[in-house]
Amino acid sequence: MNTLNNVLESDIRSISNYVSEFNDSLGKFRMEEELHNLDLSHNLQSLSNEIHQLRLELVSQNKKRNEILQNIEETLKAPNKTEAMENFGFAMRLVERGAIERSIEYFQKAIALNPLHYRSYIGISLAYIKMNNFEKALDYANESVLHAPDGEEYDFLGYSHQLISMIYYNMGKYQEALRSIKLAIRSTEKPGYLFDHARYEMKTRNLTDGIQLLKRSIERDPKLFALAAIEKDFLSYKDEVDNFLISLKEYLKDDVLKKFDSIKLLSIPDSKEILSLTDKGKYFSDFSNLVDEKREEIHQLLSKISKLLEKDTYESYRKADEYITSASRLINKFETLLGEQLAKIINDVEAKIESKSKQLNSNETNQERLKNEYKQINGEFWKTLFTNGNIWGLIISTIVSVFLFTVMPLFAGFVGVFVLVGIFTSIPVLSRALEEKSRNEERVKQYIRSNKVNSQTIAKEISELKNELPHIREDANKIKNKLIFVLNAQQAKV
Repeated sequence: MNTLNNVLESDIRSISNYVSEFNDSLGKFRMEEELHNLDLSHNLQSLSNEIHQLRLELVSQNKKRNEILQNIEETLKAPNKTEAMENFGFAMRLVERGAIERSIEYFQKAIALNPLHYRSYIGISLAYIKMNNFEKALDYANESVLHAPDGEEYDFLGYSHQLISMIYYNMGKYQEALRSIKLAIRSTEKPGYLFDHARYEMKTRNLTDGIQLLKRSIERDPKLFALAAIEKDFLSYKDEVDNFLISLKEYLKDDVLKKFDSIKLLSIPDSKEILSLTDKGKYFSDFSNLVDEKREEIHQLLSKISKLLEKDTYESYRKADEYITSASRLINKFETLLGEQLAKIINDVEAKIESKSKQLNSNETNQERLKNEYKQINGEFWKTLFTNGNIWGLIISTIVSVFLFTVMPLFAGFVGVFVLVGIFTSIPVLSRALEEKSRNEERVKQYIRSNKVNSQTIAKEISELKNELPHIREDANKIKNKLIFVLNAQQAKV
């Protein structure tokens, strides 16, 4: 008993939480205080009996299973379905209030109205078990096998066989109980089925198979470890079962503590330390924040593991082992992620240089185009003038006037008038052409100046980026080496 007290004490006390979960579902069987004050040297058989009773009570209160069954029932086109459901509901409420015998009548009415109603067979079977009328309970449990629905989420057929095995067990027919629980396991290898199988094997003096089945059940559901420590059906082999449980827990505990020792001192640099390694910190701001985020995530996992280890139960060690695995995966992913993110920082700078170089080339092409456009403005000006009729009229009238003035001086007065008319009609055209030329020249000059300034700015940015790139690469290597050193040291411990 000393060994049991020392190694399994925390596990046995943890059953209070297990019972508390049942209490939340059932609204009764308040045992927490008694369990917390439990004298471990006391005979635990009474507690085992209470646990068996709680398991039986929980059968009828399984919310998920009942919801699935209700959905199935609603799809069935059975006569008197509504009235059958009403009687079933009355029966269940009577069971909850402890009026077991009265509930039988309503279960029977529900079955008479709807012979396909699976839950009515289960309910009346459980009611008869509570009344210790195992023969009747067995009859209805066997009937439930015929009406068990097919369900992917819940194994109804397996449950019916488990219920039959429980009834045979209570009748003292252990071989029949074994046969029925094997049918349940054949349907689905649920932890509870395996645990019951282990109980029945132990009850029939088959220690070897019982221990193996117990091991399989605990592997699938760690909560069963604590129940195994107080299971009355293991009393015939109490020393062997205790030694098995102690060995199982101690092996797991040593393994988990060893794994945790290798990661609990992991010290990932924070954002300030990351940035202190760099000359070009502005490029690593987002990266350092990411490191802080992952660092906090890992530390939270480590904190959860520490709290679980303090509980010193098999179940808490199993959960801690899962968290350690999660932490190790997170650390491995973090190493990959940091490499990708550091490479991305460098790639982004290189891509920025390439983009700005293309922009600079485009600006240079535009500059040549603008210079050519400026040259074309004068040509457009003269083209405009010489395609205008008034300008040609002025030219022709001037030539004619000069000719007349030279050849026929008597017509000089008429010549002057003729020239003046040509001048006055041409001035507006000439003025508009000059204004248009001036505007176009100024517009193009502004484009040329703006493009030149923009090109100079881009060229300067490219130069700065090219100068900074080697330093950015160096900073990235410093950060990577620092983090890889920490992570490699961690992995070496593992």
